[in-house]
Amino acid sequence: MTLNANEFDTPDADVEISYDEGLEDVNELPFGNAEECSSNQAGSVVNKRNIFILIATILVLCVAGFSAAAVGSNIATARSMDIASKSSKAPKSSKAPKSSKAPKSEGTKSPSTKSSKAPTVASTTTTTTTTTTTTTPAVSDIRLKHNIAFIGKSSSGIPTYTFNYREGMNLSNNYVLDTKSTFVGAMAQDLLELAPDAVIMNPEDGYYRVDYSKIDVDFYKL
Repeated sequence: MTLNANEFDTPDADVEISYDEGLEDVNELPFGNAEECSSNQAGSVVNKRNIFILIATILVLCVAGFSAAAVGSNIATARSMDIASKSSKAPKSSKAPKSSKAPKSEGTKSPSTKSSKAPTVASTTTTTTTTTTTTTPAVSDIRLKHNIAFIGKSSSGIPTYTFNYREGMNLSNNYVLDTKSTFVGAMAQDLLELAPDAVIMNPEDGYYRVDYSKIDVDFYKL
């Protein structure tokens, strides 16, 4: 490469500066030629870029990891706090069910053993008469009776009386009359007209008997 001084409008003409020798010396440097230097520089730049990218990636990953850890820690903390708050609230004591009232023990009541009360018999002052009726012919002759009182007639019209037997009357077969009691019955002499079939005469003593089964009058002792 040659430079002319006239081109630069300098007073000193014909001044030439040559760099050819210098260039030859540069080519002989131990670093190699210019092409090798440029390729080395390009490789160095690429390596630096890769290293930078790697470092940046590592940093991003670290930051992401820390962020994820922090988020996880926050979530765990929130959950633990939530659980703690829930556990701190004592559950409402469930009301015990009302004790079912035991049925009143009435005891094993045996079937009612109420004493069957006998119907109360009203005590009356009236004297109950013991009716002693007879179906055999009874001594009903008016000659053997006294204290005779008329009390009424039966439905067929036979007169009815109360009476007592006389003492000391002799009858057949040593028959003894009850002179202490009062009797109700008919008179044989009335029946001779009203119901003669009911009248019987004992031929041994001559007194009349009456078959009360043939009339509607009862003979009984009061």
